[in-house]
Amino acid sequence: MLLTPGNKVYYQILFGDGVGNYRGLPEIAAVSETSLGTLDTFGWMVGWTLSWADQLTSNFTCSESRIDNLPGQPDDALKLNTYLAVNLIWNPMDHMFVGVEYLLGTIEDKDLQRGEANRVLMSFGFFLP
Repeated sequence: MLLTPGNKVYYQILFGDGVGNYRGLPEIAAVSETSLGTLDTFGWMVGWTLSWADQLTSNFTCSESRIDNLPGQPDDALKLNTYLAVNLIWNPMDHMFVGVEYLLGTIEDKDLQRGEANRVLMSFGFFLP
């Protein structure tokens, strides 16, 4: 499908020292009992909005965030997370939507322990005119 007003690609790149808060990540960490350090973060996100029909759309989104951990941080400090989301949204009326979404998230800690979460969400809502 071609990129049209209903079909678009979006992206974000974030990097820097102490900027993790812009992606919901930690930006500082205790490195000793008396001092803090800022965390260097790199993150990206890419997505695609696809219009299947006038009343049916989807979003496909993938992202990753990586934190350079500091000496003194605990072993369970966040190091890497990835996120994948796919949804289908139906607009049966002008001011109403119903949607379903699948989410997959992975996490890796400083000590390389890993975890994974799978979720299915359903939502509905109304837009005020």
